[in-house]
Amino acid sequence: MRSSRASALSAAPLYPLLAKELAEIVSGRALWTMLLLVCPLVGYSFIQAVSLYSEASAAASQSPVLAASLSPLDGILVPTFGSFYVAVTLLFPFVAIRVLGQEKDTGALRLLVQLPYRSLTLVSLKLVAVLAAWVLVSNERAAYTPSGPNRSAAPPRGPRSIRLGPKRTG
Repeated sequence: MRSSRASALSAAPLYPLLAKELAEIVSGRALWTMLLLVCPLVGYSFIQAVSLYSEASAAASQSPVLAASLSPLDGILVPTFGSFYVAVTLLFPFVAIRVLGQEKDTGALRLLVQLPYRSLTLVSLKLVAVLAAWVLVSNERAAYTPSGPNRSAAPPRGPRSIRLGPKRTG
């Protein structure tokens, strides 16, 4: 036989709690500070990677062996995503810590535990909100890369017509 408390736990809607968690993350300073630090860092690393790749490409015009080993993936995208990885690894824990830390400081956690949700549900919804913030940060990164939503400069299709070595005859 199920008690009325068990049925109340399963009947409580999750959307208001998830909306509250998402609103707290988006309105918090930690996420916006992290975005303010990550965007210029990733942009600067992209500019540096393009500059270094163009210098390596200029040097590769003299050497066909060097030209064969150049790859835009290794030369541009790997350093750009590497800077994003380092920045998120160092800064994103502050966003995740803020989710629980502020509620504990203000005493809202005591009220939240009294709601008709299991503690596993509360923690799971906080985790979903943190993952949504991570997706937001990741999508900011995708907007500035060639694989992102702005694909106006698509590469031409077909065989490669650019040759970086001496012209063969015969």
